[in-house]
Amino acid sequence: MTVADAARPRRPARPALRWLKPADAAGSAADSTGGLGAAGAGECGGAGSGAGECCGAAMADQSVDYPVTRSEELFAGRIWDVLGEEVALPDGQSVWREFVAHPGAAAVIAINDQGQVLLQRQYRHPVAMELWEPPAGLLDVPDEPPIETARRELVEEADLEAADWRQLVSFLSTPGGTSEAIYVYLARGLTE
Repeated sequence: MTVADAARPRRPARPALRWLKPADAAGSAADSTGGLGAAGAGECGGAGSGAGECCGAAMADQSVDYPVTRSEELFAGRIWDVLGEEVALPDGQSVWREFVAHPGAAAVIAINDQGQVLLQRQYRHPVAMELWEPPAGLLDVPDEPPIETARRELVEEADLEAADWRQLVSFLSTPGGTSEAIYVYLARGLTE
């Protein structure tokens, strides 16, 4: 057992798993991902949108490095912390922001040979619900790339391995309040 394993909360018995078939697969645009259609480059749409306005660099997120003039750990948790930071903005103003410093997560959209998507039911205490969601886990192993976290989670949560992996998307879940980034992968060629 590693230090990371000891700090990680123990999982209860394996969650409920269920395979679902997407509702109108025949009506979706087929592509090399096997029916998960996606708009091609330059197909953003919208009235008056020209090249670069919605798909090009003008709409790209950009990383900035505004100086942090003060930082406080307001809460130290087992999985994430709450930080308060004062940031100097380019216009000369300073703002105080409180946020959850989150390690991030990887999620797996696993599709079997019958075109069914694997979901599992997980209890999520903050919303007091059991939710159906894809296998996923925290990026809580130091220096482990998100794709490796996804592979590990598919084995841990569903006893499955996949021959074909593709990154579908990565996104910031709630950037106004947390640093959490989620990396979502498509997994096919599944075996137990």
